[in-house]
Amino acid sequence: QTCALPIYGIISNIGTAHIGILGSREKIAEEKRKAFNYISKDGAAFVYCADDYADYCLENVIGKKIKYGTEDFIQSINPVDKGVNGTSFCLDGVTIDLPLSGKYNLINALGAIYVAREFGITNLEIKTGIENLSAISGRMEIKEVELINNKKITLIIEFHYHCFYLRGRVLNSP
Repeated sequence: QTCALPIYGIISNIGTAHIGILGSREKIAEEKRKAFNYISKDGAAFVYCADDYADYCLENVIGKKIKYGTEDFIQSINPVDKGVNGTSFCLDGVTIDLPLSGKYNLINALGAIYVAREFGITNLEIKTGIENLSAISGRMEIKEVELINNKKITLIIEFHYHCFYLRGRVLNSP
């Protein structure tokens, strides 16, 4: 059997989500960077610049090496944290409302912006794509719930890959 090899690839982070399977962040980085081994000179590999494994992941890349999300770039888009309602930012004069909350979602969006720009996608098209995102089931799902005492709360559902990473919070709604 054959499978299509990647021409482009992105690693948004080397975290701990797969540590139960691989044992360490070093092993996770080792596995994730293997996808970059197939990127040809005509392709590109993207990594989040603040990840401490960014350089390691790019070491053997033959194609273009792109680090995204520099502090200067993040400051230039002027992100405004809207709590559970996401983040708003300005990309070269185009205001974009990312509907997903959390810094990691902003970092993921920045990666998508860099990839989109590599393909010549306009800021208005990027805006449309980002503003139409929705949460994956179990990842920063926001649910408005009314309790039996008629009190309304905001429930954030966050399952981080493994059951032992379950984090739940209940916030009072105004």
